[in-house]
Amino acid sequence: MVIYKDKAQKEFKIFPAFFIVFFVFFGLGAAFHPLFMLIFLVGMGGYFMAITLEAFGTSSIKQNGGLVPVLLVLFPLIHLVYGLESWMTKFKK
Repeated sequence: MVIYKDKAQKEFKIFPAFFIVFFVFFGLGAAFHPLFMLIFLVGMGGYFMAITLEAFGTSSIKQNGGLVPVLLVLFPLIHLVYGLESWMTKFKK
């Protein structure tokens, strides 16, 4: 288990990394072209819908919905940190 855990931590984390690329590319593009704005809003809307559902699911299991506001802030921060960390380790190689 330890070997697999170490190997997984060294692998490029694709979803947080994709989140960072999407956020930066389409976020900056939204300032210059309306199509980028549309793609950015649809993508981020889907992302926030997914984390909202995950927050409700996790919070209902743990504390009957009391953790939802915390998880709605925590999930994007976790994805942001993992995404930045994966890009930083990728460029250090």
